[in-house]
Amino acid sequence: GGCRRFSALAAAVILSSSGSILLMMSQLDKSFPDLDVDQQPPPVDFKRPDKKQEYPPANPKSKHPIYELLADNLRTNISNWSPLVYSTCDASWMPELFAPCLDIPGENIVKQELVYPDFRIRIPHFVNNQDGQYWLKEAAIRPQFEDNWGMYKGQYGQNIVYPGGTYTGMPTSGWHESSCMNSKVSHQLKRENADGGGGAETVVIASAPDVHSFQHFLDRGTHIILQSEPHFTNDTRVWFSSRLPQSTVKQILEGLSTQLYPHAGGSISASKQVIFSCRAPLIHPYLSLRLLERLHVRPLPIGERKIVLYVGRKNSRNKGRNVRNEDLLFERIRHLLATRMKNETLVYFDHTEWPTLQDMIPYFSNVAAVIGPHGGSFFNHRWAGRDTLVMEFVPKSRFSMMFWEEASILNQNYWAILLDTTGNHDMIAPVNEVVNVLDKHLGEPLDHPSLEHYYPWKIGK
Repeated sequence: GGCRRFSALAAAVILSSSGSILLMMSQLDKSFPDLDVDQQPPPVDFKRPDKKQEYPPANPKSKHPIYELLADNLRTNISNWSPLVYSTCDASWMPELFAPCLDIPGENIVKQELVYPDFRIRIPHFVNNQDGQYWLKEAAIRPQFEDNWGMYKGQYGQNIVYPGGTYTGMPTSGWHESSCMNSKVSHQLKRENADGGGGAETVVIASAPDVHSFQHFLDRGTHIILQSEPHFTNDTRVWFSSRLPQSTVKQILEGLSTQLYPHAGGSISASKQVIFSCRAPLIHPYLSLRLLERLHVRPLPIGERKIVLYVGRKNSRNKGRNVRNEDLLFERIRHLLATRMKNETLVYFDHTEWPTLQDMIPYFSNVAAVIGPHGGSFFNHRWAGRDTLVMEFVPKSRFSMMFWEEASILNQNYWAILLDTTGNHDMIAPVNEVVNVLDKHLGEPLDHPSLEHYYPWKIGK
């Protein structure tokens, strides 16, 4: 495991005032659990913070199916992506804003700084050079690009665990700087009293923007929850400040061994602890892969999958981004699949046909390709597992790269189809190009991984 942690360890290399290099490891008390698809987590032992949390083997006859259907095909691309955790302040090298060094009034407060391993993901595939040039120009807002890779460096998180009691002053949800996972979110909760009765044992604050919705719970809410996971107790509940979440969000909460904290005005009560993990990375392999592990995502090997899933805008809550030549596109895809004679089928995905996420995820085990315009339903591509061919119709008038990031982290074969738009961001799909990509890549594994650890020095092997 030591060699695989090089990028996170590099984050702990600090230049002293004299210019010498100091590698500060004495404050490293434990790491997050290694991702392991064959094992399940025991309760966290807070009395032994220096002991690495081991996952015992899952019992295949267990009554907990969440651990019975873990993803066999994830095994090849799960390295040790878990963050390093520091919980003791050393002012000789730590920045004063590291969690252990924060001056927070009160006693028995656990303050942890998490250093996430650096990583890089390959840029998308494109059907022409013009799309590639346009995409790289627009995508430069987030990662740094080099040699056809996007680099994600220097990512940190914080877990601040307050003792039981009744608290106010929690961050509120919304698209503003002071909500969870935004730059100015405050950890300064006010403890009104030490009585945490009537609430839960543990409460996790997760008031991120639009966290009640499926898509923003996936890209924000789950990251907060999974970062705080080592501190879970038997009764852990999640607090949103926004309106009640969609039913799919509640189902994911159940899969993560949590439930929603009931709204009770502007305060929350916990008999054991309140967890502030609102400073968590938006993009990181550990958080993405850990979610699949917990939700028992188990796709078939790519060569055995038979479904080409078209994710359109039918029954969408938001209008626009329709593909105006869908009928022609479907006709050509069906013709291609017939000529391939591999029993492959084109299916139009309609999320309203699935009563629960637990019913939907096993269906995605047979999905070989996900195609369609940018939209909330496209988030379901992640249930299809690695090597899935993912073709997103990206409207130039509403450019986004979130599905490239997630698909690449999961080692899916992502293609960005950049399209001009008409009114309401509607598009015309390039039928010939889509069919050609399908014919060449459908059912085929990636010829090289799209996710790797990142290290800045160019050292030959």
